[in-house]
Amino acid sequence: MTLILGILDKYLRKSEDNPSDFKVMKKNAHRLLQLINQLLELSKIESGNVKIQAQKTNLYKFVRRTASSFLSLAERKSIELLFDGLPLGVSSENKELFVFVDQDKMETVIYNLLSNALKFTPPGEKVLIELISGEINAEIKIANTGIGIREEKLPFIFDRFYQADESETRKYEGTGIGLALVKELVELHHGKVEVESVVDAETSFKIILPLGQKHFISDQIIRNSANEFETNTEYQVDRIIELTESRSEIESIGSKFSLKESSVRQDIILIVEDHFDLRNFISEQLENEYTIFEAEEGEKGLILAEELIPDLIISDIMMPKMNGYDLCREIKTNYKTNHIPVILLTAKASFESKIEGLEIGADDYLIKPFNTDELRTRVKNLIRIRQQMREKFREEMLIKPSEVIVPSNQKVFIQKLTAIIEKHIEDENFSVEILCKEIGMSRAQLHRKIKAVSNQSATEFIRIFRLQRAADLIKQDAGNMAEIAYKVGFNSQAYFTKSFQEVYGCTPGEYKKKYVIAVRDRV
Repeated sequence: MTLILGILDKYLRKSEDNPSDFKVMKKNAHRLLQLINQLLELSKIESGNVKIQAQKTNLYKFVRRTASSFLSLAERKSIELLFDGLPLGVSSENKELFVFVDQDKMETVIYNLLSNALKFTPPGEKVLIELISGEINAEIKIANTGIGIREEKLPFIFDRFYQADESETRKYEGTGIGLALVKELVELHHGKVEVESVVDAETSFKIILPLGQKHFISDQIIRNSANEFETNTEYQVDRIIELTESRSEIESIGSKFSLKESSVRQDIILIVEDHFDLRNFISEQLENEYTIFEAEEGEKGLILAEELIPDLIISDIMMPKMNGYDLCREIKTNYKTNHIPVILLTAKASFESKIEGLEIGADDYLIKPFNTDELRTRVKNLIRIRQQMREKFREEMLIKPSEVIVPSNQKVFIQKLTAIIEKHIEDENFSVEILCKEIGMSRAQLHRKIKAVSNQSATEFIRIFRLQRAADLIKQDAGNMAEIAYKVGFNSQAYFTKSFQEVYGCTPGEYKKKYVIAVRDRV
């Protein structure tokens, strides 16, 4: 689905011939994705792997906002969409009816029922939504005037893959999945769904939900949530494509951020994905801006990550030998690679899967099928944030080295690095090669790691560390300039003075007057 939708997006942007064909293909690809997700949800329910995350929700606000997504479609089909007797688009008094529901799952229920209602309602007719509050239950009623369902068919309409119209000349297409999913999801809420229908008159579905929270166990309830909710885009995307044919909002976001051309070519991205075509597709989306390396499974990805020290890693989760979770964990616990941002790609869209990925240190989590503009934007943002952190680290190292705050995941590396340099601080022959040998990294690895952390080369890092130590010794009035230069590994006082002036903007003598003599005068 990622490949199908991604390539369609590419041709939609490029093609000037019959773009409507591509739009039809994209709309139906999204419909296929929706059906796949519904089948997977049914399978998870059947196996007992679906977890309810119920929260206190104002049904009036929740149902109104969900139903509002269908206003454009209703207007296009000349169908009147009514909410509690008033047109849905007309503002009404703020009513409240609080029920504990899993908002994602209940949105799926309402979405399916409203989709069916609009599908089977002829132009000029009505779809009615009504909320009813009882003593122990709340009811959501969705009714439509139209063809109706014959009485003998009603007992079977919630069966999986059942079609009320089994003739070869069916007017309305369907799969028999949506209503089966509705029934299962409502029953997960300890509720029930009922249907009444009169042929060529009216069909109404009633969702009955118990009030209160006693029917849920404690770990099924979200305590820290308010009454507001966010619409689940997983089930909105088909509507957005069908009703507005608009492009993702992420495209406009992506235009706001750009990297300098001089630095883009230097950024390395490692893509770890076992699906050959998908790996190539992701590479194609990024290769014009970044240097791309690929690995077809996690173990090879880990080896390449240690060897290349890339600027960012994009990894699938489900792979042979080593999955994406284990790869991310290895990356984030290795002092050589723990600074590298990781984006996990997966078809596992559950809340638990996202939390698992984030808990092991993933920097971002993208669900397949993903929008290519969103992928590029998230990549740019993560690299941009890391660049800002490097600049801040470099600035603080130069101006106030004693106050530098090192990110916790990089602290071990910086401590090892500075301890080795400190040990050799007086050795004028100490070099990057010696540092590489003692820290256990190749010259290329060390260079990219230090560059990623401090935006400095290894040579520059050593030189600035020596100069920082010299500045500390000058402040302490620990000797004359020749002695201090020797103590920090400079055998040439002229080179020491030149290097010091490049970093601090003044000669060592001027620095001493500024700090030491000024302090004496104050005393």
